[in-house]
Amino acid sequence: MPVRSPPEWPVDLMDPEAPGQVVERAVAEFGGLDILVNNAGGRPSGVALPRFPFLAPADEDWRVKFEFNLFSVVRFVRAAIPPMLARGG
Repeated sequence: MPVRSPPEWPVDLMDPEAPGQVVERAVAEFGGLDILVNNAGGRPSGVALPRFPFLAPADEDWRVKFEFNLFSVVRFVRAAIPPMLARGG
């Protein structure tokens, strides 16, 4: 059986709909979903993260970081649970 490379589906994780779209595409392509591996961290594409003291970032700076690093993960989990449960997971 040939080894299949994982697909690459670039999405903007700052878009709240993107995680659900990726899960839908995976289910359509592979016939279901058995596992979800979230690997969050880093910066949104195109955003520079300079080094600065903890007190320097404003609330909006923190909001962007949480949106990208936390809420994208929450949205992926939320989208992945129904198809995983449908397969008996």
